[in-house]
Amino acid sequence: MAFEKDDDDKPKDTTPTDASRPAPFTYQPPAPFGGSKSNNTGPSLFKSSTPNTTGPAFGSSTALDPASSGTIPPTKTSFEAPDALKSVRERLDFSELEDINFPDEKIARPKVFGIKAWLKTVYAESRGFELGTFDASILPVVWKKQSGNWDALGLGYISDIITIVHRYTQDLLRALCKDERVLQAIEGVLLDHLTERYKKSIDHATFILTVERSGTPLTTNHYFTDNLEKSRNARTKAQLEKSAFWDPAQQSNVVKLEAIMTAKSNSSNEDQTIDDLHDILKSYYKVARKRFVDVMCMQAADFHLVTGPDAPTKVFSPTFVGGLSTEQLAAIAGEDLLTKRKRGELTRKIENLEIGKKIALA
Repeated sequence: MAFEKDDDDKPKDTTPTDASRPAPFTYQPPAPFGGSKSNNTGPSLFKSSTPNTTGPAFGSSTALDPASSGTIPPTKTSFEAPDALKSVRERLDFSELEDINFPDEKIARPKVFGIKAWLKTVYAESRGFELGTFDASILPVVWKKQSGNWDALGLGYISDIITIVHRYTQDLLRALCKDERVLQAIEGVLLDHLTERYKKSIDHATFILTVERSGTPLTTNHYFTDNLEKSRNARTKAQLEKSAFWDPAQQSNVVKLEAIMTAKSNSSNEDQTIDDLHDILKSYYKVARKRFVDVMCMQAADFHLVTGPDAPTKVFSPTFVGGLSTEQLAAIAGEDLLTKRKRGELTRKIENLEIGKKIALA
């Protein structure tokens, strides 16, 4: 759904002049995801599926207003087709990983329109007997909606890391083992252990997503308070700038006290509540997004797949080889049937020659 940006200002003449009229724009369909990227570079969490953080909030189904008044700054997504989709995967899966990894899913870009109308609808549907505030259950609802693309983005990222690690493991084995039969036997023995570790990474990523999106919106990061204060100050400043005038004595813009009181009283209780809800959501989203990206990268990707004690690259070790059964060792390093047959024939010939030698010397 598309959201219209709310504007508390009075209607203004927005007819563009010749100097401000933008040049005609011709839409060009976006290039295939990852088409211009080198294969030597790994995937980047929330990279191509999200716009710049200076514009609308990324990884969401709605965009947060940069301020409660004014116009939305131009972004790349502002000029793209509204139905433009982005893939959450950059790597093609191996056939043995298709049942583990997250499928390649197309997600819509975040909407560049405001969300005031939607927030008003949610507030009206859940409004109770609160005075000057909103129901505490509203924030988890709007937060889960705002982070609606995180599941696909996060699991798609981890699936790409799994694919890269699996490719690295195969290339490393091929570089060390030149015998194709032994190589295939080793890969067959390792596959179950590798997939077990891949699943742990996916399960941990799912756990992080559950805590972030379905848990209680919670943070002790002081940047939440800082961001919330900045948002409220930006709205107040935008309202007071309408009444500011130049004071030659002060050599600066000033605002009359009466204008300040009028600006404070012009908004209804509902509008003030919606503004507060928007500021809280926007401030919390900034903090939670950075936390989510760091935790997903450090724990689900780095610890479980690269550097942790149970990482897939550490499966094939002396301890692992020492734990293999005699049958498994024979299947990996044993002789093939043709060699065994020839060895048996040579053994029988030696035995016959020994018998003949004894007879000849008797």
